[in-house]
Amino acid sequence: AVAASGTGSRSPLDLLRMGAGVSGQRLDAFFFPSLYSYFPVPRRIPVAVAIHDTIPERHGDIVFPSVRTRWMWRAKALAARWQARTVITVSEYARRSIATVLGIPEERIFVTVEAPSPIFEPVKEGAAGRELLARRGIPDAPYFIYVGGMNPHKNVTGLVYAFARVVARETEPRCRLLLV
Repeated sequence: AVAASGTGSRSPLDLLRMGAGVSGQRLDAFFFPSLYSYFPVPRRIPVAVAIHDTIPERHGDIVFPSVRTRWMWRAKALAARWQARTVITVSEYARRSIATVLGIPEERIFVTVEAPSPIFEPVKEGAAGRELLARRGIPDAPYFIYVGGMNPHKNVTGLVYAFARVVARETEPRCRLLLV
């Protein structure tokens, strides 16, 4: 998780070790759910990689705080684009941006929209709902929920400070902030 953040990176040796671990396997294909998780695999294995957006390329100075992490990202992203037979993304907008910014032909980019599984539904009312939340460590109180990454451009710190200001106004703070 640390290596996959905007401030971390895996060493080239680590990437090679991970690829070597895959090389002995008999695989039909290898799927990387994001460029952050990519590492080179043997050329005989078809690779698909998900690219969610081009924010790291367009705003690298925000996403990656140092020249070193930006350089490591560019090298890894270039290797992933070179090796991937298929790129999967989340919207037509992202598809066009990937084609334009990264130079990947649109016919290699497939859109698979993000949507929750039907299992994700509103929490049931009453005791059953409270029990379900309690089993997951969620208090029986109003809450705000943030689901996303922790990279600097997400400004989670700003969210936490804003939430603190909101609850500071309450005489008896009950509201919670859930970071997922």
